[in-house]
Amino acid sequence: MSISIGKNGHIYAEGVEIMRGSFRNFSGEKAGKYDQPGKRYFHLVIDDPDIAEELTNAGWGVHILRPRDPDDEPTHFLRVSVNPSNRYFRCDCFMVSNGVTTQLTDSTLRNLDGADIEFADLDIRPYEYEEGRISAQLEEGYFNLAVSRFASKYGQSPREDDELPF
Repeated sequence: MSISIGKNGHIYAEGVEIMRGSFRNFSGEKAGKYDQPGKRYFHLVIDDPDIAEELTNAGWGVHILRPRDPDDEPTHFLRVSVNPSNRYFRCDCFMVSNGVTTQLTDSTLRNLDGADIEFADLDIRPYEYEEGRISAQLEEGYFNLAVSRFASKYGQSPREDDELPF
């Protein structure tokens, strides 16, 4: 895992973990206490406490998930907004599976909600919405999926011109 802050203020994250379950809403359809309809997001795990502190001091909204077991370390994470239909800032999302890269559209992005994402490579843009407070906006993301060990045996690797099976 590698997270760095560029000169332009972007966060460049390579080989990072994306949290599962209710920490993902690529579809924008979840409705709940903390979810607004149409808001797409995911949460990025920040393994290095020093980087988490640096981002917090810079104004990024880094949160801490307290562990259930007192012997475990807390998990630092950052909520990243995804808006592929934003007309002012581009947001390109790609799914990488079995060596094949597929660009995700507004309608196929929902497939990442339940996907087994091994790791992701991300370019995250800062958006200062209040003095000293920065939210994370995805500019480009490559989401690498776990591949079944039988996929190549049964020829289930998708081609670029195929429709996604889900």
